[in-house]
Amino acid sequence: DRDQLIVIGDVVDGWPETKACVDELLKIQNLIFILGNHDLWCREWMRSGVKENIWVSQGGKKTIQSYAQDWIGPQIKPSIPEAHYTFFESGRNYFLTEDQKLFVHGGFDTEIPIKDQSLEGLTWDGSLFEKAQETQKFSKSKTPRLTTYSEIYIGHTTTERFSLIPVQFCEVWNVDQGAG
Repeated sequence: DRDQLIVIGDVVDGWPETKACVDELLKIQNLIFILGNHDLWCREWMRSGVKENIWVSQGGKKTIQSYAQDWIGPQIKPSIPEAHYTFFESGRNYFLTEDQKLFVHGGFDTEIPIKDQSLEGLTWDGSLFEKAQETQKFSKSKTPRLTTYSEIYIGHTTTERFSLIPVQFCEVWNVDQGAG
């Protein structure tokens, strides 16, 4: 009852179990869902029925198939439960805890307050992880920092080519190990 699950985004795409995955997430009492770039593509498809080619080619086809058996024409009318629409519409751009732990899918520009960041940057920008890696590599400090946040948790850019466990540089933790 007290535990909280923070989902860092991209709960869709690549596998035909997307609908089942969202069904499971909806059962979690204290869920914080942060939007990823794939979730945005899915949300737009759910809103309009239009599927972007880039999304379809990067896993969206399996997501669509999990909701609709018909795969014909540029638009289809899938059977999407109302709770799934609500799930994607209620996704957050980021989540900040009282103790200043920040959770965001992609990253952000450290020179701009988080509340002023664009959704595109928060879901697509992978430069924060690179900046943290470079800062730590060249810093004389044992604990270099990029921001005033106590910790930052990101996804979007997988670390699977060099680590199968979360990786930390400065206060930035990359928790995307390519599970999809």
